[in-house]
Amino acid sequence: VQAHLAGTVDLRAAVTLLAGALPVIAVLRRRPPKIADRTHAWAYAALLALVVVAMLLPR
Repeated sequence: VQAHLAGTVDLRAAVTLLAGALPVIAVLRRRPPKIADRTHAWAYAALLALVVVAMLLPR
C-alpha cells in the first residue's frame, strides 16, 4: 500500500490540484469573466457529454 493514497484517491494529486485552483478562484471572484448564458450552457452540456464518453470507454 502506498502512503500517499487514501482509498482510490491520490492525496498528492488532490492537494496539487487544490493549490493550483485556489489562486485562480481568488482572481476570478474579483473579476469574473463575462460569458454569455448560451455559451455557458453549451459548454456545460459538452463537458457533461465528454465525461459520459470518458466513463464509457473501456480501460
